[in-house]
Amino acid sequence: MPKLNYQLDWREKLTIAAIICLSFTGISVAKIGKALLTPYHLMMGVLIGVGLFYAHKINKEIILSLLILLLYMLGVNIFNIQTVKLTSVLYTVIFCIEMMILYNFMKASTTQVLKRALELVIILYFINVMIGFCFSLVGFHVPAIEQIIRIYHMQSGETRPMGWSTEPSYAAFIMAMAYLAYNHLNDHELNKNVAKLTFAFILASVLMKTAFGIIYIGVCMFDWAIHLYPKFVRSIRLLSLIHISE
Repeated sequence: MPKLNYQLDWREKLTIAAIICLSFTGISVAKIGKALLTPYHLMMGVLIGVGLFYAHKINKEIILSLLILLLYMLGVNIFNIQTVKLTSVLYTVIFCIEMMILYNFMKASTTQVLKRALELVIILYFINVMIGFCFSLVGFHVPAIEQIIRIYHMQSGETRPMGWSTEPSYAAFIMAMAYLAYNHLNDHELNKNVAKLTFAFILASVLMKTAFGIIYIGVCMFDWAIHLYPKFVRSIRLLSLIHISE
């Protein structure tokens, strides 16, 4: 990973940790009823006071986000009025609050910090998937270890690594979103670090043996094509002009 040009302060470190914890959807530190208490929920519970204390002034983006979330909650509850549970509504409200706290920390962070967080998500998922794939190859199965090195066991007996998520398809989605976000923040710059992240993303997506993973690879490559095509056309035109001038 490339080094940052400056020393991270404590809020930026918390932002990176929060984004990473958000991606660990399959890791549980406790249970509240049927709901999993993930590292993200635990961390945000600690950061609620910190987030509110250091919050920036409210802006139109936050108001719009809250409005959309409230309308979504209202719509879901209306359509499922007979089966909706109070706990589900409560979980949704808590998640909305957590996302607003994370949004506040991200808003105060630089692009370099956000890129570092997304880069770590991809790398940590890649490492977990690789270890899980090796465990599957040799038939290593220890339930306690699989709480962290997560492996999906199918009824057919086939196993699939799924990183830090609850399913291989979810893991592939998380890696794809982190990869897409990183590329956009990086202005689709081509360098050695991007090549390493691309390799990690593609290999992990393939090893998870999910059709969604292959689809996400295609989407990410199409995103690259959209951004590289104009540069490719300009290069061709430039070469043509040089050839004509000769």
